[in-house]
Amino acid sequence: MIESAAYDIIKEEGFREGSLETARRMVLEVLQERFGVVPRSMMESVREIDNDGVLSVLHRQAVRCESLEEFREAIEKALS
Repeated sequence: MIESAAYDIIKEEGFREGSLETARRMVLEVLQERFGVVPRSMMESVREIDNDGVLSVLHRQAVRCESLEEFREAIEKALS
């Protein structure tokens, strides 16, 4: 039973990390498609986010924002 519980915890953590990585990638892909080259600092900021709700908000912002500067402001607002 203990082994099963440990396995479930590890499996859930792996699923969560995979989900976060997919969300990060989707945000960055939208930015790259819309604006071309994304600054390294912005990519690093997105990759550091470990909250799926924040990433979901940023994904929508990436679709709607007018510029990378506007998106940078959205990151700052989301993290404050």
